[in-house]
Amino acid sequence: MGYNYLKIRCNLDTNPDSYPEEFYILLLLSILGAATLVFSSHFATFFLGIELVSLALYPLLGFVVTGNLCSKKEQVNSLESAFKYLILSALSTALGLFGIALIYAASGALDFGSIATRMQDLSQTSALFATGVTLLVISIAFKLSLVPFHIWTPDVFQGAPTPTTALIATVGKTAVIAFLLRFFNVLNLYQSPILIDLLSIAAIASMLIGNLLALMQDDVKRLLAYSSIGHIGYLIVAFIIGNSSFGTEAVIYYMVAYVITTLGAFAIVGLIADSVEAGQLANSKKMNEFTSNANDPYHRDFYKGLLWRSPWLSICLALMLLSLAGIPLTIGFIGKFYIFYRRCRRKDVDPSSRRGNWQCLRSFLLSSSATYDGAKRRH
Repeated sequence: MGYNYLKIRCNLDTNPDSYPEEFYILLLLSILGAATLVFSSHFATFFLGIELVSLALYPLLGFVVTGNLCSKKEQVNSLESAFKYLILSALSTALGLFGIALIYAASGALDFGSIATRMQDLSQTSALFATGVTLLVISIAFKLSLVPFHIWTPDVFQGAPTPTTALIATVGKTAVIAFLLRFFNVLNLYQSPILIDLLSIAAIASMLIGNLLALMQDDVKRLLAYSSIGHIGYLIVAFIIGNSSFGTEAVIYYMVAYVITTLGAFAIVGLIADSVEAGQLANSKKMNEFTSNANDPYHRDFYKGLLWRSPWLSICLALMLLSLAGIPLTIGFIGKFYIFYRRCRRKDVDPSSRRGNWQCLRSFLLSSSATYDGAKRRH
């Protein structure tokens, strides 16, 4: 579905209101940066990958559909989202570079393997090294939209073009998770209880805040933004047990499920928006009498009665949203169940750390109960 959507967007000859050619060059550049980030084992390649992604996203966030279908409001929102991301991403990059500098000062190396070897020779962990790792993790938490570094996400998702929003929510975040998994495994940072506890707190907060605030949104892209915050929380829960083959399997499976459902949801929303702009999919005049948002493809009122106007798109979107919500028999539910199952089945968990099983279960139950309560109050 996501591939078909991008293929339709790339048909520049038949659609004069498409994005310019530079948009797709920047799109591929961002994907190249994500691939570099995934396979990086040196801070130089890590910085190259993260900057390729960021530098490509700045102009991508500012792109809007050219032609007479682009309103002044869309232009302002797109440029505003690009400016917000530029400022906050620059701050995040500065923190990450400072953390890398402290790690280099403590270990004298930039290669992950060399850093791990030299830090093992020390009798105790250096304060410089601990501070550097903490700053680097904070920088990465911004890229992942982990609570409390999530404030930028709803505004940027709402104002950015839909393909760019899908790119940030899927490719960008999963690449960072893959790097973080490699970084923690090589440096054996899973043995740091303080760092793991902080990540656990951030994961639980992300699940609760992301799922609960998603139910309070009228804009579909803001809803998906808060949903992505909650799902990153689930991914971090899987990541915390990633120092084993079980944890790695859980992370990979949930990442695949998250990418498929999120990319599919954004692709369908984008196709619906294109159909509305082309005049092929609009609400009836009768509905317009009750609400002024009936023909806004990004407002939830537009999706009332969508089944009768576009059955296939409606069914596909419903399946994606049900999977994101974790309804049983969907890929999203299987991913959540797999995370908790793998956590409980770990045989290398000592009795002192088995509280992590209860912590994991408690966070899942709190998130689910908050989502149910919010939905009941909302409707």
